[in-house]
Amino acid sequence: MATQQEIYRSFSEARENLTDRTLRAGALLRLMQFRFKNGERLADSEEHDIGVLVDVCLESMPHHYSDVNDPLDEIESQFRRSANGEARRAERIERILNAMQIVARFDTSCEELTKAAETVFNIAKEDQSFEPDWRTLVETIEARGLHICVETIGNFCLGPDVYTKEARKEKLKTRRAINNMRTSINKEVELSRVKLRAGA
Repeated sequence: MATQQEIYRSFSEARENLTDRTLRAGALLRLMQFRFKNGERLADSEEHDIGVLVDVCLESMPHHYSDVNDPLDEIESQFRRSANGEARRAERIERILNAMQIVARFDTSCEELTKAAETVFNIAKEDQSFEPDWRTLVETIEARGLHICVETIGNFCLGPDVYTKEARKEKLKTRRAINNMRTSINKEVELSRVKLRAGA
């Protein structure tokens, strides 16, 4: 996305180009006007010269679409994209600041901290320039003796979760129990397959 400085440079170049070509065309038109004001009968060669001047003038005049509207429309489009990008960034910064304020309060619950973490995590995932803010949030939460973990199921990301040491122990215990149950089920399924193949 073009920066404000790049957009201004493009606008200045388009303006200079338009001004230069308009001045050239104006100079030719003033020359022809001067010749006509004299009221003298023009010789054939002079009429030819006038025709050449008209052609040169037409070539010098900027085309209202390709030389004027199109460049200015592109500059306007660049400016609009840049302004929208800055607005999105400002909105993201405001959301991060609000989340950090929640994290900074010592009376904030783990549920509120999780919501704040989700906000910053999602923003950093969309725009990597906010990755330092996400790391700062994680460090701040962990400095309070809490744990934060980005939960995933296979390739699907569930987002961050904040919990206490006790809740972490229970979560790990539950996870081990689920893994053991999954292993047992897989063994039973495989044993059943072996029996079916043996009886076939």
